[in-house]
Amino acid sequence: MIVQTPGVYIKEKSVLPNSIAGVSTAVPAFIGFTALVPLDQNTSIREVKRITSMFEFETLFGGAYLPHFNVDLNANELVTDKRFFLYDSLNLYFRNGGGPCYIISAGDYESVSNAADANGELIAQISELDHLDEVTLVVMPDAHIQFNVGGNQEGLDPSDYGTLCSQMITKCAELKDKFAIIDYHTPETTALETRSLIIPSSKDIKYGSVYYPWLINSSKTAISTGQLTLSGGSTSTLKDALTDVNADINTLTTEYSQVYDLVALNNNYSDLEQLARDASPANKAKLTDLFDFVIGLVENLDDSYALVDNTLESYRVALNSNTNFMNQVSNLFHFSNIVNAKLSATFPTIEPNAQWFTDYLASNDYSDFVTNTSPTFTYTAGANNSEILNALNSGQYVDLNVIFTAIVGLFDIAQSRKQMIEGQLFSTDQDYIKANELVQAYMKQIPAQGAVAGIYCKNDRDRGVWKSPANIAVQGIIKPMVEVSNAEQDLLNEDADTGKSINVIRTFTGKGPLIWGARTLAGGSNEWRYISVRRFFSYAEESILKAMNPFVFEPNNARTWVKIKAMVTSFLVEQWKAGALVGASLEEAFFVRVGKDTTSDTEILEGKINVQIGMAVARPAEFIILEFSHFTKA
Repeated sequence: MIVQTPGVYIKEKSVLPNSIAGVSTAVPAFIGFTALVPLDQNTSIREVKRITSMFEFETLFGGAYLPHFNVDLNANELVTDKRFFLYDSLNLYFRNGGGPCYIISAGDYESVSNAADANGELIAQISELDHLDEVTLVVMPDAHIQFNVGGNQEGLDPSDYGTLCSQMITKCAELKDKFAIIDYHTPETTALETRSLIIPSSKDIKYGSVYYPWLINSSKTAISTGQLTLSGGSTSTLKDALTDVNADINTLTTEYSQVYDLVALNNNYSDLEQLARDASPANKAKLTDLFDFVIGLVENLDDSYALVDNTLESYRVALNSNTNFMNQVSNLFHFSNIVNAKLSATFPTIEPNAQWFTDYLASNDYSDFVTNTSPTFTYTAGANNSEILNALNSGQYVDLNVIFTAIVGLFDIAQSRKQMIEGQLFSTDQDYIKANELVQAYMKQIPAQGAVAGIYCKNDRDRGVWKSPANIAVQGIIKPMVEVSNAEQDLLNEDADTGKSINVIRTFTGKGPLIWGARTLAGGSNEWRYISVRRFFSYAEESILKAMNPFVFEPNNARTWVKIKAMVTSFLVEQWKAGALVGASLEEAFFVRVGKDTTSDTEILEGKINVQIGMAVARPAEFIILEFSHFTKA
């Protein structure tokens, strides 16, 4: 502090030592395909997004993929064009207590059409983990992606799947602060196949765990008849009605393009209006486009004569008797002809040529609508676009909302009609009932990793990263796809040849489905056998590493060594108190060595400080053995 002017000065002095703040322990990165892919506005490069809810995911990345199903009713089999798992896995993640997570999109649903492309895109995204310091878990649900290949359901080639999982684990080992959660390749993959597929370095497998089996999701997939192609079924009146209404929807879609609701229709109109307002007074082309658009909507009703569904045809006929609607149509044509007469001769003549309107005029007193002087549109000579548009939008001459609402009504009725028929088909038609059952059974099959990641997060919040994420109920599922016995789990818990362990999800009476395993893939390692041990070391290492940054370039002397030792010791004492470390005393729970005991004079000259830390991390009580004997009183 520089003191030059007489007065009173305050100088605050820090008296508290440096401390270590624990880093996040359960922030997953989900890698997979999405409906939308956020892009950086400046570089057009895919953006990785941090989200906290399904609502946020849907806002940024869109909803689930809507598959198309080819259903063979005779064989009770189906094949879907594509099956993605990220959306459903993320749903289970949040239902099981998941919190903030990162989404790494490998591309949009439409961009991937075969397993080779999917594999390449997924592998390319693994490098994104280098930039996500907060991420501690890696989940890749779409490693199980499926396609329709020649009428068969196929996913990644097993060797490609193994390479993908191995690269995930290797990346986690390289970064040292991340842990991979992996599933079996498919619901039918065996334990032996899974163990042989995952082949990273033996020292790296401690950075990943595998869970078996897949799960049966409790969520029901909403489907429409448009997603189904049935073979082997029968005909019915309802199916004929569905064919009719689908044909009408195609007709309307062709005529009205993307105008499916009032919002879209008004948006289209507003865009054209803005162009017309921006045009110079002498340029009437944009104004012409606007009138062509609005009158075109009315004229396209002519094709409603091709509608075959009685409900839609009745609505079209009802428009002819709707006096308010017909008045507004007449006013629209009258208004356009007045504008045409007042503007340059290049402005095209706009006349009603729709057959339905012509038929209506033949039996009604609207034959003079072109020259009709009521309502009167008055404006100054040489009116510009804005004046004309203001008059049109005022509603005084033409109520466009009446016309727009009538047009949209056709779409509303068509969609409502279709939904009603679909509801009847799925509830009464045996072919569609069977097809729906097959779809639900297939779509409920889901890999476990999303649910497991959510349980990791909840477990870390409630107990701590040192508590094994096991003996915890899995929410949002009906049951595991396969019921595993004790004898079968004996073979999964540790493989005698490779040492690779696989964790099992089992159903217990009165408890439901539980995670019943706590091991990393390195089940044969006494040091790194347990998930909680590996993840706690990663947590402690990362927390201490970040806290060391203030000591870079500090004097390499006893004063700095004491500060480092005190800071690390304080952190580990808190972990011991919380139950992460075992030992009746601090000396039994951990040690911290720094200074002359760990750093040589040569290393001091080289600017190095070696800090040795040993921790006795609590391990799970995986086996509880009860010994009973007869007790006879003498």
